[in-house]
Amino acid sequence: MAQLLVAGVLLEDRYKIKRVLASTGVGAIYLVEDVKITAKNWAIKEFLIPPLPLAQQTEIRDKFRAEAERLKTVSHSNIARVIDYFSEGMREYLVMEFVDGASVQAILQMSVTFLPEKQVLRWVGQICDALEYLHSLNNPIVFRDLRPINIMLDKDENIKLVNFGLDRIFDAVQMKTVATGFCSPDAFDETADSRADLFGIGATLYFMLTKEKPALVPAPMKSYNSQVSPDVEKIVLRALDKSSEPRYLSAAEIRSDIEKVLFPPSAVPSAAPKPSPLTDFFEGARTLTRRFPLILAAMARSFRRPSIIFTVLAAVIVLFVGLNKISPRAPSYVKMGPVLYAACGGSEVWTIDPNTRKSIHKWSPGTTPARFAATKQGTVYVSNYEGHELAVVDPQNDVVMSHIRVERNPEALAVSPDQRWILVASRATNNISIIATGPEVRVVGITAVGNTPRDILITSDSKFAYVANAASNTVSIIDVTAKVVKKTILVGRGPQSLASNADGTRIYVANENSDDLTVIDTGTQEVIGSVFLDGKGPYHILSFSATYTLYVSDTGGHQVLAVDTASDTLKSHIPVISPRDMALSPRGDSIFVSCDDSKIAMIDPYGNFVRYTFTVGKDPTALLTVK
Repeated sequence: MAQLLVAGVLLEDRYKIKRVLASTGVGAIYLVEDVKITAKNWAIKEFLIPPLPLAQQTEIRDKFRAEAERLKTVSHSNIARVIDYFSEGMREYLVMEFVDGASVQAILQMSVTFLPEKQVLRWVGQICDALEYLHSLNNPIVFRDLRPINIMLDKDENIKLVNFGLDRIFDAVQMKTVATGFCSPDAFDETADSRADLFGIGATLYFMLTKEKPALVPAPMKSYNSQVSPDVEKIVLRALDKSSEPRYLSAAEIRSDIEKVLFPPSAVPSAAPKPSPLTDFFEGARTLTRRFPLILAAMARSFRRPSIIFTVLAAVIVLFVGLNKISPRAPSYVKMGPVLYAACGGSEVWTIDPNTRKSIHKWSPGTTPARFAATKQGTVYVSNYEGHELAVVDPQNDVVMSHIRVERNPEALAVSPDQRWILVASRATNNISIIATGPEVRVVGITAVGNTPRDILITSDSKFAYVANAASNTVSIIDVTAKVVKKTILVGRGPQSLASNADGTRIYVANENSDDLTVIDTGTQEVIGSVFLDGKGPYHILSFSATYTLYVSDTGGHQVLAVDTASDTLKSHIPVISPRDMALSPRGDSIFVSCDDSKIAMIDPYGNFVRYTFTVGKDPTALLTVK
C-alpha cells in the first residue's frame, strides 16, 4: 500500500490535509481544510490506481470519473454531498461533505446493550428515504455498499450515507470480501439494480438489532436480542430473501412497513368521520346539557313564553355551532422527518418532504397565512394576515395548538436566537408586537417603527432587532430588552428584506425600488456602503454562510442573484421565474425558492444553478424548513 499523506500536504492547490480519518483497502480518507473557503472542512477519499497495464488503468480512471460526475448531482439530506473530484499521479480523489459524528458501527461497538428498536427503525427509515431518492432518479444510482461503517450519525442525529461502493472499481475482489454478509452477491456487478440495496437494508437492520452479521440462513433475531418484535423480524427476513417474488420492490415499501411498526393504527388516530346532522344535533344537546344547565333550566321556566323559547333555542344553536367549530380533531398526519412548509393560495399551507419534493399534507393555520418562524425546539409560528393573530403550530402533526392575538395585519415575524422573544410586525398599525415565550406566551410590549414594516432580523446576541420599513425607506433598530427604537437609519428605496453576513458584522438590506443592497455595520449601526444589483426589484434575501454568499430573489427580473459578501460584488445570475421567498434546506446544502407559477425551485449554492423545480399549490409565497 502507498504511503499515507501527512498533515499540511496541499492537494489540487485547495485542500490542505489536517489528519487521516481512516485507512481503506484501496487508499485512505482524510480530513482536509478548504483554503479557498475559510473554516470549511471536507472529507477526501483517496483511491490508489492498481499496477495494471495502461489500458486497464485508463478504463479504471474513466469509470471513476464518470461515477463521480454523477454523484455530484446527488442532493439529499441523508447522503453526504460529493462536491469535487480530481487526480494526482496514481491516485484519484473524491471530495465529500465531512460528517462530524460517528458511524453506526462505532455506536454499536460502544454500546454495552442493544439499541432500542424504535430508535433503530427511525434511523433505517432515513436510510430508506435516501435509497428511494437514489433509485428514483432519472438515471438511477445503486448505493451498493450499505454497511454500518458507511452509515454516519451526525450531531443532530441525522443519518448520512458516506460511500457508494466506488472501491469496487479499483479492487472488486477486496470489496466483496469486506462486504460479505451485508451486501447481496450481485451488489458489485455492473448489472446490479436497486434490489441489491434492499438486501443491504435488511442486513443492516439485522446487524443493528443483534450486533451479528446475517448468515446465509439467518438465525432468529430473538436468539440474540429478545426485545426484537415479530413485525420487525418479518421485515428483515423479507428484505434478505434472495428470491425475486417475496423480496421488497422498493425502499419506500420497506419504509412503509417500518412506519406501521412505529405508528400502528391505534397510535395514529385518523380524522373522525363527519357525523350526520341528526347525530350532530343530539351530540350538541348532550354537550350543552353538561356545560350549560342554566340554559336548559331557563327553557323549562319559560315554556309558556314563546318569544323567550325561540330566543333561547337560537342561543343554543349558535353555541352548538361554535362548540363544534372549536372542538379539536384527531390528527391524521404524523411528521416522520424534516419538512418544508409553503404558504399557497392565500389560505393553505403545504407540508412537503424536502428529499422527495412531494407534498405529504395540506392544512390551514388560519386566515391568510403570511410568514413563518420556528423555535429551536420546533414550535412553528404562523402570522395570519387577515386573522390578526399568530397561530402556534405543533409540527409533529401540523395541528394549531393556540392563537396569539396581535395588532392588525401581522406579517413579518422573527424568533430571537435566545428563544425568549417573538417579534411580529403589523402592516396596518406600523407597530412591532414583542411577545415573551415564557410559561405564559403573551404580548409584553408594542413599539412603533416606520411605515409598512416588511421584515425583521434579530442579531445573534438577541439584543437588537432590525426592521425594514418599506414606505419610509428606513431601518429601525429596536433595543429588544428595553422595547424601544434605539435608532432609525435611512437606506435605499423600498426596503423589503434583511440578512446578515456569516459572522454577523454586517446586515444587508434589499431595496426593491432602488434595486440595490444597503450595507449596515452592526458595531456602529451605520450605513457603510451599498451593492448595486443588475435586477428589477429585489424581494427577499438569504445568507449562505458556507460560501460567504447572499442570495437575492429578483422577482421582476426573473432571477436569483448571488452576491459575494467578501467583496460585496455580484457574482452570479440564476434564472428563476418570478422568485419570491427563500429557505435553506434542512441539511443546509440547497436553497428552496417559491415562484409565481405554482412551483418551487431548488438551487445548488455550490454551483449556482437550479437543480430541480417541483409543483405545489397556487401562488406559493412564504417558505420555512423544519428539522
